[in-house]
Amino acid sequence: MILGNIVNGKGSVLPEPSIAPNIGFRRKRESTFLTHQASEVGYVHTCLTWILIGVSGFFLFLLWYASYSDQWGVHCSQQQQNTSNETVVISSGLSLDKAWTAAKWDHGIVLAVKSYSVLFESTSKFQDILVINNKALGPVLLLDGIPQTSSKDEAGYHEMIVHVPMSFLRKSSDEGRTSLRALVIGGGDGGSARELLRHPSVEEVVLCEIDPAVSQASKDWMETIWVHPYLEGLPLDADKRLRIVNEDAIEFLKTSVKYGELFDVIVVDASDPVGPGVALYQPSFYELLSSALRPGGAVSVQAGSWLYFKECFLIVYHRLRASFPTVRPYTCITQLYPGGFWNLMIATKSGEDPSIPDAQIIERIQVHKKKPLSWYSENTHRAAFVQPPVVLEMLASHPVPTMEELAVSISDVSLNYP
Repeated sequence: MILGNIVNGKGSVLPEPSIAPNIGFRRKRESTFLTHQASEVGYVHTCLTWILIGVSGFFLFLLWYASYSDQWGVHCSQQQQNTSNETVVISSGLSLDKAWTAAKWDHGIVLAVKSYSVLFESTSKFQDILVINNKALGPVLLLDGIPQTSSKDEAGYHEMIVHVPMSFLRKSSDEGRTSLRALVIGGGDGGSARELLRHPSVEEVVLCEIDPAVSQASKDWMETIWVHPYLEGLPLDADKRLRIVNEDAIEFLKTSVKYGELFDVIVVDASDPVGPGVALYQPSFYELLSSALRPGGAVSVQAGSWLYFKECFLIVYHRLRASFPTVRPYTCITQLYPGGFWNLMIATKSGEDPSIPDAQIIERIQVHKKKPLSWYSENTHRAAFVQPPVVLEMLASHPVPTMEELAVSISDVSLNYP
């Protein structure tokens, strides 16, 4: 190629410039750029990969942690429940924080009732009195930490312990005695007295409760119990037929027998054979019951449970048999008492069958529809006397336990271990 003067003005022919180095340089730069670009792409890809791995790992960690936390929460909850249950089971009665009360039925079997609030608390001359509120049972009355009755389930007990003997008595009233006298021994909550006041044939109801504080607590806090069945909105003691006597039941019976003040029906709504209550399980007490009862009369007695308190059940049965010609066990239903059922006894001085109900007397007390019966009926009366073969065999073959055996059975169950 001739550049001539175009290049240097001298007409010299300059050698043709070489363009190969420039091309190589460009290729080198392009190669370097591509290599650098590839390197950047690889770096970004690597970073993205690790980020994805990290994010995935983080989410996996969250899932694991959530699952672990739930399991741990359940575990902790179970541990707390176990701790609470152990506290309730080991200590029969009221827990230290008054949040639970427990009644031990047998070894490893216990009923625990939660206290959502304490309505009333007091210590009388005879015992600790407590009324708690439970969502399922309503107000619950406790004596020395043991549940006695509740607003929801008390009718199953009180209606059966009263109307079964009252049904038996109708023939006596038809034969000339239209004014019957009734006695309740114990029963300070008022439930048995309330059911007796349903009967227009009852002229007087004597409530013999040694501790007046029990009746007062029931009147103030167990309004569904201490309320008159017919006098709307009025308490039991608004009825002039009710007379409350605060004295020892045995001394009261002795005085009644001495002065000839006998009764047509006696309801023994007694406590368990613990402390002063032991006297109500002695032979002399049942002899007094027989002496204080008019001919043709009936006695109903709280008799424990053949399943959970066999010794108590047998003692009441045999003690009554020693003083009355006719004794029959029957059953009531209540949530608070062991197993959901409880045994009662009826004893009479005649040979008539007390398991046959009187439809007329049931109709008579059902007239007041504002306060109808909840549990007692002609059918429940008949059904209550049906006992399984194991009970009949027990009554026929087991001798009367001694008071020492009774005390051992009660203390054995009451020991502070599950």
